Amino acid sequence: NTDIPDNPDNPSKPDNLGTDSGQHTDPSNGAIDAYAATHTWLGLPTAEVTPITAIEGGAQRTYQNGTAYWSSSTGVHAVRSNIDACHQKHLQDLGFPVNDGMKLRGGASQAFQNGQIHWSPSTGAHFTRGAIQQYWSQHGWENGWLGWPTGDELTVKGGASQTFQHGVVFWSNTTGAHTVKGGILGEYANIKYEQG
Repeated sequence: NTDIPDNPDNPSKPDNLGTDSGQHTDPSNGAIDAYAATHTWLGLPTAEVTPITAIEGGAQRTYQNGTAYWSSSTGVHAVRSNIDACHQKHLQDLGFPVNDGMKLRGGASQAFQNGQIHWSPSTGAHFTRGAIQQYWSQHGWENGWLGWPTGDELTVKGGASQTFQHGVVFWSNTTGAHTVKGGILGEYANIKYEQG
């Protein structure tokens, strides 16, 4: 009988909405919402749970004070707003968060699959990774003489560089990681760094 509607509660709306309905499925199967229920500092959600298209196999949901990320390999971790803008910019390089971040003296840090983001009120949020991050850690992180990162890692001819409060770390396969600072950094800049 074709007179019987699919949905007796609302005859104008069928039960089977199909794939063109605009509805999204939650790739995290409710894990993000369960996490947010116990991490109330996130505040209220500002969007639905959506798949992450930049990296396969993950999902995210934005909230008033940050974003919760999920992947099958990392589970759910939240990134606070002050770090999340940097993470969103470098999502493909850094991957998913692997912890919920930690407070540091004068700032915060959060680990990701392929690096970390460090934030302070005076320097903002910047990511570190690989040999430059290892060099920085060997010299005391933000408490060492280099201080906080002031820029993200840049690819330069033959390697990479990153600026910190008290110097620039340069890295190449040939030389490894080394710092240039003060007057020598000024002269190095005058000859166009590694390009000179």
